[in-house]
Amino acid sequence: LVDDVRLIRSELDRCRKILDTMAVDSGQAVGEAIRSVTVNQLWQTIIGDLAWGEAIRWNPSPDTESFLLDVPLTGVCQAIRGLVQNAYDASVSADQLSVRAECLPNQVLKIQISDRGTGMPPEVLERVSEPFFTTKPPGKGMGLGVYLAQNVINRIGGQIKFESEVGSGTNVIIQLPTRPSVGDKG
Repeated sequence: LVDDVRLIRSELDRCRKILDTMAVDSGQAVGEAIRSVTVNQLWQTIIGDLAWGEAIRWNPSPDTESFLLDVPLTGVCQAIRGLVQNAYDASVSADQLSVRAECLPNQVLKIQISDRGTGMPPEVLERVSEPFFTTKPPGKGMGLGVYLAQNVINRIGGQIKFESEVGSGTNVIIQLPTRPSVGDKG
């Protein structure tokens, strides 16, 4: 029971931190200004707190260098970091993860997090973004990470989509609005 209370407290603290950084209005984080960052700056901030982050296969397409994202950096990075952590938890090791980034023609950054875990059956995939839904064993999660990530990404005009098949792993596809960097006509 004490361990459960500690876990709940930890998850509540994490949620409070994420919610404190989210916008009360239009997705802007409280106390955190919207910042213009490159895709590489975003990625380095995402993996900065992950001891195993450098082992992930990071594959940005060259076109990502010519676009900027205007985001509340802490909130967005926490959201994506949680999705990367979920992929890591589903995998045997970090080298089984790959993260691709590419800019789509409509100035949208597509980030695809792919793991080679066990995948999710349709009934789990259907519920994956519900608050307090988790497939992790007791003491390992409260089922809030995906829900909060979805809300953070949606608030800044992005979206998250999950694709999974039992035995084949899972792909998490994140789309974020971008803008051309200074001097780029794209």
